[in-house]
Amino acid sequence: DKTGTLTRNRMEFRKCCILGVSYGEGLTEVRRRVLRKMGKPVPPEPIPPEGSRVTPHVNFVDNDLDGKLANKSDPDFKYFYRFFLHLA
Repeated sequence: DKTGTLTRNRMEFRKCCILGVSYGEGLTEVRRRVLRKMGKPVPPEPIPPEGSRVTPHVNFVDNDLDGKLANKSDPDFKYFYRFFLHLA
């Protein structure tokens, strides 16, 4: 960049929308900054269920989506599967 310093652009997966439904608990960094700037309280980060897998830079917690992904007989399972396949 112009100042000669290196910046570290790092994305974190926190939210997604599948079939018009928003998934992902917690707030994005942008939303947390807005709340701080407005002087409003910033809620704590959601805690992943015990025993869940931890992936670097993936701060995604949503029990409803976990349930949908675990149920392969759900008529919408193929859409959820395709969404995450495209992210891979």
